[in-house]
Amino acid sequence: MPPEIVQFLLELLRLIITIVAELLLYAADFGLQFILLITFVALVGLFLAPFETVRWWVRQHEGTSATAEQIPQQVQGVEQFQHALVQSRADAVLVYLSGIGDPSGDYEAPNEVLFLDQLQARLPTTLIIRDVFAFSVTKRGLEKSTALGHVWSWLNEQKSSRSRTAVLGQIINLRNLMQVLVSADYRYGPIYSYGIAEIIVRFMLQRGYQLGSGVPVILLGYSGGGQVALGAARYIASTVRAPVWVISMGGVLSSDPGLNYIHKLYHVYGERDNVHTLGERVFPGRWFISRKSFWNIAKREGRIIMMNIGPIGHNGPNGYLDANATLPDGTRFLEKTLDTIETLANAMRAEAHAATSPSAA
Repeated sequence: MPPEIVQFLLELLRLIITIVAELLLYAADFGLQFILLITFVALVGLFLAPFETVRWWVRQHEGTSATAEQIPQQVQGVEQFQHALVQSRADAVLVYLSGIGDPSGDYEAPNEVLFLDQLQARLPTTLIIRDVFAFSVTKRGLEKSTALGHVWSWLNEQKSSRSRTAVLGQIINLRNLMQVLVSADYRYGPIYSYGIAEIIVRFMLQRGYQLGSGVPVILLGYSGGGQVALGAARYIASTVRAPVWVISMGGVLSSDPGLNYIHKLYHVYGERDNVHTLGERVFPGRWFISRKSFWNIAKREGRIIMMNIGPIGHNGPNGYLDANATLPDGTRFLEKTLDTIETLANAMRAEAHAATSPSAA
C-alpha cells in the first residue's frame, strides 16, 4: 500500500479517536442523555440542511429545476441595486465571511470587531463589507428566523455564558457546519453558492459598487466561511466582470468549481490549526489520487498559494485573532494576521490596477 494512503488512513483514525474521546468527556460531565441529544440534533441537521436551500430556490425561481446546468452563471435581477446615491470611490472591495460560530450577519465577536476595525484602518481606500451571513441563502440570521429565532438567540447567549449550559451554544456551530457541507456538495452546492453570491452582490451594489467598473473583489473567508466564499466566487466573478480573489483564513475548503473563476486562492493557515486540515481529509477532491479535481489542477497550475504564518491556532486564545499571544519574534498573532491580509490585499489591488492601466493594453 502506498505510504500516502497509509498516512491518510492514520490521520482519519486519529480524527475519529479524537471525536470519540471528546464525546466521552462530555458524557462524563453532562450524562449520556446530553450526548444523545447532541447526536440527534446533528443527524437531523445533516438531513435537513439542504432543504432550506432547495426551498429558497423553488420560491425564488418557480418553474426552474435546481440543477447545476440550469442555474444562471450570473446573479440575476440586481440591476436596481446599482443606482446608489453615491458611487463608491473604493479601489477594491473586501467581503468578510465569518466562521461557523456566527449566528447572524449582525453579530460580530469582539475579536472580529477588533480585527475588521484595524483592517479597515490599514486599507482606507478599500470598501470592507462585514455584515454578510454566510450560512443561509434566505438573507436572515438565525435569530430572525420566524419559527425558532428565540431559540437561536438563547443558544447564542449560552455560548458566552459560564454556566453548564454554555456547551449548548455549540449547536449553532453544528447547524452552520451543515451549511458548509451543503456548500461543498456537488448536488446542492451550486444552488447554495448562487444564493450567497446574490446576497454578496446586492450588498456591494447597495454600497455603491458599479458593475463593470473593474474594481477588484476580495472574498475573505474565515474557517467555514472560506468554503462559502470559494463557492460564491463562481457567480460573483461572472456578475461583476472584475478580478476576484479568495483569501482563506484557516478555511475548511473543498475542491470547488469556484477555483476556475478566480485569479488565485490564498490559503493562510497556522501550524497549530488542526481545523483547516479537515478539508484535505474529508473532501475526496483534495486527495492526491484525485488528479483531475478542480483543486489538484489549480494547485498544479499555481492558482492555489499555501501560506504558513507560524505557530498559530484556529480560534480563541492562540488563534488568528488573538491580540495577546505572540510569535517567537514578539509579533502578536492578530498583528501577523493583519500584516498578511493587508499585504495580500495591496498586491491584489496593484495587480488589478496594472492590468487595467493604458500601458498594459
